[in-house]
Amino acid sequence: MDGDSIPPLASKSQLRAYYSLLVTGSALHLFLFIFTLSSRNVKKHAVVLNFYFVFCVTLWMDAVLLWTGHIYDPDPPTGLEITNAVSRLPGMVMNASTTLMVVMKFWVSTNIALSTRVSHYFYWADSRVLVMIPYLLGIPFVIAFLVETITHSSILIRTPLYASIRPPNKLLYASVSVSLVLMVLVLVVAVWLTFLLCRMRAAQRGLLQTSWTVNIQLAARLLLFLFYSFISIALHIKTLAPGTHNEARNEELFGSIGIIAFALFFIQADILEALGMGLRLRRSSLPHISQIKTEELSQLHLPRKPEMCAKGSSDKDYSLIESQSYSQSHSQSQSQSQSQSQSHRNLSLPSNQSQHIA
Repeated sequence: MDGDSIPPLASKSQLRAYYSLLVTGSALHLFLFIFTLSSRNVKKHAVVLNFYFVFCVTLWMDAVLLWTGHIYDPDPPTGLEITNAVSRLPGMVMNASTTLMVVMKFWVSTNIALSTRVSHYFYWADSRVLVMIPYLLGIPFVIAFLVETITHSSILIRTPLYASIRPPNKLLYASVSVSLVLMVLVLVVAVWLTFLLCRMRAAQRGLLQTSWTVNIQLAARLLLFLFYSFISIALHIKTLAPGTHNEARNEELFGSIGIIAFALFFIQADILEALGMGLRLRRSSLPHISQIKTEELSQLHLPRKPEMCAKGSSDKDYSLIESQSYSQSHSQSQSQSQSQSQSHRNLSLPSNQSQHIA
């Protein structure tokens, strides 16, 4: 490769910032992958797990110059340039396709979206198909880039931040064009779905009580999907434009997409509920002193229960008196009946004796 055609490298601060974004995004997606994999229903989250896996691997491979110590090398070995170019450009297609598949999964799992006229076009979108599509789109690009870069290594170039293919190149434009179309579809479907959900939420206002975590999740997905889609579309269009160069600032912004995608999928209703539950448990286990004081003050104003009556007290236990009166009346009635029977016996005794004398 001709040394005069090599563009100057970015500054050390820009290189460190760019590769820090890549490594941080890869590590955060690995965290989400492990966190989601530990759930009980893995099949339900298959599409999201595939998204985490693809982003983690592509961001990690995109930082291959950092792992091999050639981050400041203006002319790295050809094998590293091939690895960087093959992992970056097809990875861009796979990242865009996995994002679209996640949005499609949100669509087919929403009842209000299934009630639209175009819903019958999405009946094929089950989890298996949505997981396979990114690999069906990305693997042909991987094979094509491997063949192209191995047979024509002169097309490789070290940009200010990474290694790529020298434009103009049909394979480069094909991968960027496919990524651009996929991100446009992501933007359209995401905005449409968010509009339907917001309209449903507005119609349910005052009729149905919803959790605050669901509203935060909807707002976060709208803002982050818009930012993610617009940045990707703008950079892809700039790459396809003739006479453009890879600017370090634009590439740093594009490298931050990994962290943006992490924030997009980290703001989930179940994760927020789990965090809120953990905070509530922590507060309940460690009560504040002011809460204890307020509880003590409130106890002073509560009516106290009457104390137990001691023996010899002038207070009367009416239930005990009632039982005693009942027992006394019952004993008096028994004594009266016994006295009446005794009197009858005494009256009948003289008549029997007179009969005996006669």
